[in-house]
Amino acid sequence: MMVGLLPPPAAFYCCGRSKEAGLMGSLIDELQRREAAARAEAEELRERIAKLAEKLAQAEERLSRLVITRETVEEVLDGAAAEIAPVSRAAGQPGGDGAAGAGSFAGDRGGDGAAVAGWF
Repeated sequence: MMVGLLPPPAAFYCCGRSKEAGLMGSLIDELQRREAAARAEAEELRERIAKLAEKLAQAEERLSRLVITRETVEEVLDGAAAEIAPVSRAAGQPGGDGAAGAGSFAGDRGGDGAAVAGWF
């Protein structure tokens, strides 16, 4: 058996005693570099997601307030229209008598059928 011609064990390559060991070391270094870069990118994306999640929550809150405001205004206008209609019929005129007092609804309706306040 010729001992000098046999390939060294794998541990020999990992310890930096051959040309292949240098390549293996640089491969590990490259993998570590890529791992660190991927870790940094993941952290940056987590931060961006957190900021976007905060902005989304603020936008959803603003949207919710606007929806509630619109619904409340619609309820108020519907209630005001219901109150105006009986007063107009009691006066004997479908559109009201046009003698509404200052600061009250005149019973006028816009082109889309919505009650319009007549505070003039």
